[in-house]
Amino acid sequence: MLTELAAEAGLDEAAATPTEADRQAVGNDIEEAERIGITGVPFFLFGRRLTVSGAQPSELLLEGLKQAAQAGSPA
Repeated sequence: MLTELAAEAGLDEAAATPTEADRQAVGNDIEEAERIGITGVPFFLFGRRLTVSGAQPSELLLEGLKQAAQAGSPA
């Protein structure tokens, strides 16, 4: 289905076909999300320590980015 939609949109079907590496990466992301307690979206993880769940004002997300930067961790 995804490859058909890609072709309809004028994209290369091969580029829309997931590889085994793509599947593994998604599986790893799902496992990590389960480990840290993500149960819904949107979910933001700043610096691998500060989390924000649900739709939030941009000011709150900016504050999360600032705190992560001050801690010296990637956001």
